[in-house]
Amino acid sequence: MLRRVIGVSNLQSSSLLLSSATALATSARCAGVDLLSPISKLGQSSDLAQSIKDGRARNNKDIVATFETIENIDKVHYRSSSRPWDLVPKYAKRRVSDMCGMLNSADRMEIEQTIDKMQSICDVDMYVVIVPTVGYMSSRAFANSIFHDWAIGEPKGNGLLLVIAQQEATVHLVPSLAIEEYFDTQFLDPVVKTIFQPLIREGKASYATVQLVYAIARQAHEVRDMWKKGFLPVPYRNKVRFGVKAVNYGFTHVPYLVVGSLFMVFCTVALIQQVLDTMCPKCNSFMNRVEDLELRKKIMTSGQFLEHQNECAYYRVWKCAKCHEGTNVVLISRDLHQSSKCLQCMDCNYYTCNLTSSVEKLPTKHEDGLKKLLYECHNCRIGREIMLPLFRPMDAKPNEQWYSFLVDQSQSHKKAQVDLKL
Repeated sequence: MLRRVIGVSNLQSSSLLLSSATALATSARCAGVDLLSPISKLGQSSDLAQSIKDGRARNNKDIVATFETIENIDKVHYRSSSRPWDLVPKYAKRRVSDMCGMLNSADRMEIEQTIDKMQSICDVDMYVVIVPTVGYMSSRAFANSIFHDWAIGEPKGNGLLLVIAQQEATVHLVPSLAIEEYFDTQFLDPVVKTIFQPLIREGKASYATVQLVYAIARQAHEVRDMWKKGFLPVPYRNKVRFGVKAVNYGFTHVPYLVVGSLFMVFCTVALIQQVLDTMCPKCNSFMNRVEDLELRKKIMTSGQFLEHQNECAYYRVWKCAKCHEGTNVVLISRDLHQSSKCLQCMDCNYYTCNLTSSVEKLPTKHEDGLKKLLYECHNCRIGREIMLPLFRPMDAKPNEQWYSFLVDQSQSHKKAQVDLKL
């Protein structure tokens, strides 16, 4: 009995030892797995989890800051340039210049294919430009600068340029002058409000650009036959409208430039006229100016010489020193302020007529007077005598005498009574 009990006790003790060893081994294996698991780290250590979250947030902020830095660098680059449109490259075989990365590759290819079909079917030369900002200039001026700098549609006059500015949130469509009435704001505003803006609000900027290009292509396909009609072909119509617009812009925006141009033209014509006056009509050589009074008298007519001598006009006299036959007399100015000395003669048409006036008879109270005007021309020696009446003064009160006013004053005068008290 005792052995059996001891055996049982030994068996129980051995089983307890085995079970304790198995539990220790199991507990050791489970602890090793838990230590290698990162999930247990997050569950056991809140500080470690918070540090990981902070690291991820810090990385996200760094990424966003990097994109904002790149965007700000682009803005500074565009705004620091005096010609920001030169920063947009013009590709030889591509019609789309996306400087913002707004278009994906599939939409870009679709726009390129659409523009190629427009050029083959509608004969339209179109480009699409997407920029982050236009700098410190207006979006309209930026688009017009690209259009004229790239010479879009020249010389046919069939160009179209679509410019989308991301920072300014503007869309501009610049057409050639020959087709501008078909792609004006009446066409672009409804398209942008009904097609482009709703897709932009949904976050589909690339797809919105594709649909905007499709709308422009449909408009070009519908009106392609209309702009080809007209009195002038499209290239000549484009040049004529450009000239009219340039003149209109000069008169409305830079009038000082127009005034200066007209002044320069006037000065140039006057200078050419003076040069032509100094050329000999016979040998086409330059003549010399004559200052001698006797030689002037031989070259000038008698009427011109009298006008010059009486200081009624100023003439420049030229004579050719080569052939001694070519002469020219040019009127420079005429003095019309001398009303009694430099009057024009009705017979010889020179301003050599003199006026003298004299009173032949003075007017009286009952009879008119008489005045004589004598016009005498010193060139043709013809005089004219004109008699003019001098009317007598009007008598408003014929019954009154010359001393009536003295009588009236004496009757109206009253002696003042003054009391002198001493």
